[in-house]
Amino acid sequence: MCRPTLLARNPAGYPGLSYTPAPVSDGATLIPQMIGPGPLAPAPVLGRQWRCPEPGCASFGPPGSRIADPFAPPQDEDAEPDGPPPPQLINGVPHCPRHGAPLGDLGPRPRAVAVAARVDGVVWHRFPVGEATPIVVGRAPEEPDGVGLGLALDERGMRWVSRNHVRLEMRGHQLQVTDTSTNGTVVLRRTGPMETPRKVKLGRGEMAQLGEWDTVELYESVELGRADRSSGPVAGAQTGSVMADAPTQSIRLG
Repeated sequence: MCRPTLLARNPAGYPGLSYTPAPVSDGATLIPQMIGPGPLAPAPVLGRQWRCPEPGCASFGPPGSRIADPFAPPQDEDAEPDGPPPPQLINGVPHCPRHGAPLGDLGPRPRAVAVAARVDGVVWHRFPVGEATPIVVGRAPEEPDGVGLGLALDERGMRWVSRNHVRLEMRGHQLQVTDTSTNGTVVLRRTGPMETPRKVKLGRGEMAQLGEWDTVELYESVELGRADRSSGPVAGAQTGSVMADAPTQSIRLG
């Protein structure tokens, strides 16, 4: 069956609304989406940073000024990190979809990947890791941009996971992890979502490149991995975890 789309544009040709039907539990609803006067920008345009000349532009303004687009459909929890909306091309020139003004080119956009912290296989927190923004994850990181997992840990986990446990960063197209903990970290190597992982233990200062399906285990069933990739079976329940060796090890506070 053909799915209708309802369009609303103003006379000046600036962006309007596109309502697309979507199923819900009790029937159907209309999801509003932004549309513009020209085609969406191709990949080379999306790979660059743009600035709108309009002061205070919420889409292409200075860092920290962007606000969520009220007309955008809700993001899936496994989507890539939030960013500005795609520019609109008018006669081959990128324009701001809010103000219709040509955009200034600020250069290549830094690469980034969305990372999810999962507890017992359920996403607990999501955050972006970019080339210029390494992220420290731990019990309660000292860095202001660090990701703290203390609220997701039980009493033993609070003792096992260091305050600054791992550092995640982008190196070119590759996501990598460096152990900065007292008790160590485990990288669970997988080539697919349901594959039994191969464990690689890291000590303080050791680094590992992370593949598409690899995850990082900080504590039993507490894993970090790409937000757009499921970790498959919970490691602690199916394959053993970093805590499996705990009875023969001393847990040092860090």
